[in-house]
Amino acid sequence: MAEVVDTLDLSGAVVSSVLTPGDPAADAILHLLAHMANSDGVLHRGEMDFLATILPGRSEEALAEWVREIGGE
Repeated sequence: MAEVVDTLDLSGAVVSSVLTPGDPAADAILHLLAHMANSDGVLHRGEMDFLATILPGRSEEALAEWVREIGGE
């Protein structure tokens, strides 16, 4: 039987499409991800890499600022 870790392991996963900011469902997921990434106050490389795949086109600094702004709400 598959375990939760097997099902939810997103490290190295290929994201088929990006989430579109402005779409209410996408915004809810993006805000949740920002809160999770910011929960320990440290933006880890893996977290930043994953967020960069779903929010492409942002500099690392802009992405980190976004996470701190949204994740700190």
